[in-house]
Amino acid sequence: IGGNTSSHNFPISPDAVQSALMTSTDGVEEDGFVAKLSSDGEELLVGTYLGGEQLDGKLTLPLDESQNILVSGSTYSPDFPTTANAYQQYLNGSGLGNGEVFVTKLTYDASEILFSTLLGGEDLEFVKSIKIDAEDQILVLGATRSANFPVYNTLSEHQNMYDIFISVLTEDGSDLVSSMLLGGEYNDYPRSPGSLHIQDDKITLGLTTHSGDIPTPG
Repeated sequence: IGGNTSSHNFPISPDAVQSALMTSTDGVEEDGFVAKLSSDGEELLVGTYLGGEQLDGKLTLPLDESQNILVSGSTYSPDFPTTANAYQQYLNGSGLGNGEVFVTKLTYDASEILFSTLLGGEDLEFVKSIKIDAEDQILVLGATRSANFPVYNTLSEHQNMYDIFISVLTEDGSDLVSSMLLGGEYNDYPRSPGSLHIQDDKITLGLTTHSGDIPTPG
């Protein structure tokens, strides 16, 4: 289970990677959380906060082959935990209007961060879906308002307002394999975690567009 909480007494497991809610000097209190319950829902197996001093929200939770937990969401926290080998260690934007995507992998018991990276530009991003492909690469689907959102191995560029992004990270979150933008003159975005589907090495996206000029085949 993944989500957001402002509770100081959210249930936490003994070895949690973050045992307390982070707060800022201006009174902002909201971190993400990751929790795992027993199959009968009667026992908390894993519970941890994950965040920094500003607002953090979570979208989870695919598991890798070792049952490690992949977590993604949006953060506005300049101190959101990232690792030394991260593709992007620091926010490119600043302030509550400029949140960026994070991708974090926790051990199966949420006692350790295996890697954690940010992904974004100088404006606002959000993520709607995250999947692990057959090569253990991490696919991240969301939307961005950033003109300088990282694009790699494609010829795409930001058009206007919200554009869709589909980015592929290496298994350890240290680099981009590819990253592209798709959009037109108005808002374009994915709506749900089911917007990203992988089958037979093909990616299918379910998207919403308000743009009459969004690229189409033919």
